[in-house]
Amino acid sequence: MDDQKLMARLHKDEEQWYSLLIDRYAPYVAAVVGGIAKGALTASDLEEVAADVFFKVWRKREELRPDSVKGFIARIARTTTIDRLRAKGMEFLPYEDDVIPIPRRDQPDELAIVREQTRIVEAAVDCFGEPEREIFIRFYYFGETIQVIAKRLRLNAATAKTKLHRTRGRLREIMAERGYGCE
Repeated sequence: MDDQKLMARLHKDEEQWYSLLIDRYAPYVAAVVGGIAKGALTASDLEEVAADVFFKVWRKREELRPDSVKGFIARIARTTTIDRLRAKGMEFLPYEDDVIPIPRRDQPDELAIVREQTRIVEAAVDCFGEPEREIFIRFYYFGETIQVIAKRLRLNAATAKTKLHRTRGRLREIMAERGYGCE
């Protein structure tokens, strides 16, 4: 069943839709959560995070669009996992590459800047076209390798790497336009 049919079920029978959604996306949520947690959470924590993800999806179901179910779930899974890691006292600052510098912990103003930069990056990523957007998300959010991404998207690994490089370049330009040039 594709996402269009799944969304049509939402309007007919919400309980059946929710059950189908969990059946369809549970392995995906587990992969996203596990990829971000990278062994930092116990099996019990991972199960709780997955349950929290589907609960949040249920609460925000009115925001879902048929063309973005997977991305919507991925974003919730990512933020829920990061929230759990932070609750356990672990820091998680995405985009550690050359786009956003990581500040020292003793400088709160630097942390505020990183939060603003992260917001800009997330807004920019939302505007990227496909497959660039998916390559970027899979590489930076899910920690997948270029080879895995290329295989999943049926691309040559060199093509995927080039697209990621160009996307990072576009992101650097956006950051520079907003006054956050790389040093």
